[in-house]
Amino acid sequence: SPIEQYDRDGNIGPWTDIYAIGATMRSCLESAPPIPAPARKQNETMSPATKLFKKKFPGHMLKAIDWAMEIEPDNRPQSIDEFQQALQNN
Repeated sequence: SPIEQYDRDGNIGPWTDIYAIGATMRSCLESAPPIPAPARKQNETMSPATKLFKKKFPGHMLKAIDWAMEIEPDNRPQSIDEFQQALQNN
């Protein structure tokens, strides 16, 4: 779950669902769930998908996953259209 869902007053919006989509995609690539957002916020130890899977999957898809999984909501795609464009950018 994205960091804002751990806070009662978290600012929830499309970026929240986009994080979840990115985390689901990454889980499919890794065959394991990603590191929980609160742990990542305290000490980022998760390697970017662009680094881990660069020889296995298209770079634009990996960049979109990393972007979707940014800890801070303002650093993620703000709309599904924005995320979809990143996924389709060949």
